[in-house]
Amino acid sequence: MASETHPKIGITANWFPPETRSHYNGKALHFFDDQMVQAVVTGGGIPWLLPNCLDTVDSILPHLDGLIVTGGADVAPESYGEYSHRWPGQRARDVVELRWISEAQDADLPVLGICRGIQIINVAFGGTLFQDLPSIRSSSTEHRNAELYDRCEHAMRVDKASRLAEWLGASDLMVNSVHHQGIRDVGVGLRVVAEAPDGLVEGLESEDGRIVAVQWHPEWDERQPQLRLFHSFIRACHS
Repeated sequence: MASETHPKIGITANWFPPETRSHYNGKALHFFDDQMVQAVVTGGGIPWLLPNCLDTVDSILPHLDGLIVTGGADVAPESYGEYSHRWPGQRARDVVELRWISEAQDADLPVLGICRGIQIINVAFGGTLFQDLPSIRSSSTEHRNAELYDRCEHAMRVDKASRLAEWLGASDLMVNSVHHQGIRDVGVGLRVVAEAPDGLVEGLESEDGRIVAVQWHPEWDERQPQLRLFHSFIRACHS
């Protein structure tokens, strides 16, 4: 459905399961990055904060005009048919987000994936991930730096014929890089539209262009191409 005013944009929750939050009396926590919320508002959308709860998907979906699948803790290897080498990930969150992605496709909603979002979208299409880039895929391009967590950067090139390049208004830019996992086998129905200097996937699109996903965090970057990405996505949610 298309809103007559400002599109309503669902934002998936970052989530801490009960077993990791013992000092909160064993209760699970949902939280949302304020910069993501502000990016949606600045881009002309109305943020709808989505709980990590399967029972709410069917009731909330008809009210949305678009979906953002956000960053956070690792995708569980079980979600793409592998065993965990070291990082178990968040299977409970995966289950909910895989449902959101499937239902959004059925409803023809535009979807934007960010960081973990590109990874779970790839998994939704049958793709796989590198569980830990430093130990599996050595590279001279630094994708995560503990001392410069939100400031580690590298160059990136975008396919000029892609929707991502159109939305960014650029095909060569610097992006932040805060991930230790990445796209391995690309899911069926997705195509690579952006790469880091070492060839690691930084952007994916669905064949119909309704799903666009990036490996970096544009909501943390106030430079114009990143701001334009949210404006462009939210405009697409009108159509």
